[in-house]
Amino acid sequence: MKRLKEINNLYQYADYVEFYEELTKSKIYNYVDSKLEDIITDNSKGLGIRLLENDTIFYVATNKKYDFNDLKSFFYVKKEKDPLIFKDIKTYEDKVEVKFSDISNNEKKNFFKMIDKIIRDYSSLIKQVSIRLSEITKEIKILNSNQDNVKYKKYLTRLVISAVAEKKGKMVEHSMTFANKGGLELLSNEDFPSKVLDIAKVVIEKLSSKKIKGKKMPVVLNNGFGAVIFHEACGHGLEAEALKNNLTVFKDDLGKIIASDKVTLIDDPTLNNYYGSNLIDDEGSITKKVILIEKGVLKSFLVDKFNGFKLSLEPTSSSRRENYLYKPTSRMSNTYLLAGKDKIEDMIKSIDYGIYAKEIGGGSVDPSTGNFNFYISLPYLIENGEIKDLLEPMTLVGNSKEILKNVEMVSDDLKLSSGICGASSGNIPVTIGQATIKISEILVGGSDE
Repeated sequence: MKRLKEINNLYQYADYVEFYEELTKSKIYNYVDSKLEDIITDNSKGLGIRLLENDTIFYVATNKKYDFNDLKSFFYVKKEKDPLIFKDIKTYEDKVEVKFSDISNNEKKNFFKMIDKIIRDYSSLIKQVSIRLSEITKEIKILNSNQDNVKYKKYLTRLVISAVAEKKGKMVEHSMTFANKGGLELLSNEDFPSKVLDIAKVVIEKLSSKKIKGKKMPVVLNNGFGAVIFHEACGHGLEAEALKNNLTVFKDDLGKIIASDKVTLIDDPTLNNYYGSNLIDDEGSITKKVILIEKGVLKSFLVDKFNGFKLSLEPTSSSRRENYLYKPTSRMSNTYLLAGKDKIEDMIKSIDYGIYAKEIGGGSVDPSTGNFNFYISLPYLIENGEIKDLLEPMTLVGNSKEILKNVEMVSDDLKLSSGICGASSGNIPVTIGQATIKISEILVGGSDE
């Protein structure tokens, strides 16, 4: 409390004051080597206080014992105003079809056992199967001098399944992630026997992958997580945090054509039960759909309140943070490329020699230049209009503006996939998505052999 009183004495006439309280309860199940290895539970509670004075942010976080009734009398907003009075608190809660407690630990263990058996029974070359189920409940309270006073209870479920295979000293791994904003309905909303069998098939196929030399060529990016390339190469450059710091190649492009007319990019946290969904953002504002790029034209940035004030831009309810230890800033939520009308078979047939990127892993980008590289974890050779052999993992190297303009075809099979995004306000749940697309040309890094 001493530190809080010092802040009050120094900045009692701040332009804006915000309290962010968070209680997080988590339970993680680890199933390894055909047995439930452990169940890890954790509870954490803390408070973040943010003060804005002119163009400066002051932020402090604590997990020490405190009382909101004491805190709210600490601060004044502007010299002529009365002490903060928090009232009219609005309450929100995510809808949950199956509560975490509705399925017993024994039932969960049997579910893990089923997954483990399907994968192991496929081949004796599969040496390890691991399963990790995370159940997270967050209770958030946001009180601020704008009277955006809210309570929000949200639930996150995430399941990661991975398999390792080995043959003649070559070891490979393949995994799938399933996640939602909600409860254990996730376990019944997916066809898991079919999905986990795919994990087994792919990990065995990887044992026979081939190598090719890299060069510039056309690439077809599969739907779903293939959109990570737009999340990284484009999405981060459209966050107001990058714009404020002059760290985006799109800084002067609002209203201009930056992509092919096949590209319409949307960020929508209001989608029902997706991993990046939220009823309110982390500044207490009701979330809304944002059209970032429409038929190739840059329409909007993702804007939080503070950066909106700095940049004279209207906030888009896009403020997010990992937890109370981080001050919030503009971040993506559910970001996806709108589906088109092109056919996948036409994309493949149009390519004499290229790559079908069935799955893309991580990558990196410099938003200030737009230069990026991404890891294709599951690339297939396209030759004479047909998908051929599985290849060794390879990279895609390019530039944000170039790839946006090289989107030649977009199919109608839109799919959204979950992930974790790391940036200045921590690691947050996101969803990324697209239909299958064809990039007319991009540099593919292969083998020198």
